Amino acid sequence: MKIKELLDIVNSGYPDNGLSEYYDDQGKPKKGHGDGLAQFVVIEICETLEEDGENDDQLWEARRVMTAAIEELHGVCEVLRKEERRIHAQRKD
Repeated sequence: MKIKELLDIVNSGYPDNGLSEYYDDQGKPKKGHGDGLAQFVVIEICETLEEDGENDDQLWEARRVMTAAIEELHGVCEVLRKEERRIHAQRKD
């Protein structure tokens, strides 16, 4: 599967097909504006996958990379949640 094909699949699951602003018709990243997450997804896929990998390998690897990003973002959200609680507790004192 070509990276462009995979990006088109991923784009179909992104709000408003917003990924398409960040890759060209060859599946290469390009500059866009306004959606850093969309840009991140495109760059991660382009930097991680082989241009002509096997379909199931490409899909598995893309899912693995996105799952890893989700886990990292969960960590960031948890730290922010703890900080909110800490600040809220200080206000009560």
